[in-house]
Amino acid sequence: MTYNVQPLRTATEIQQFLHAVSVGRYSKRNRFLVLLGMNTGLRMSDIVRLRVADVKQIYNCTITEQKTGKKRLLYLASIREEVLTYIDGLSDSNYLFISNYGRPLRVNSVL
Repeated sequence: MTYNVQPLRTATEIQQFLHAVSVGRYSKRNRFLVLLGMNTGLRMSDIVRLRVADVKQIYNCTITEQKTGKKRLLYLASIREEVLTYIDGLSDSNYLFISNYGRPLRVNSVL
């Protein structure tokens, strides 16, 4: 089986994709997961390990990438409102993306 995967090239395609992931039980989580991935370019293994405290300081977010071990500065100013809305009411120690079992999402669960 082969897949012909193409990048999202236009703003319309991006909006349609965001709308598609915004449907269902975990629409808020899924939409924010996609937005964070598109705006940071992080690997999914790094995204699922993020905690609320990691993104709380919108202008000074620094993480260490799991695969390379390098420090990386995240630019979240463009999605500032979405970040603040998503983390509202969450404890700093909480993972950003929780499964329906109350545990952090795994990379395989996102795929």
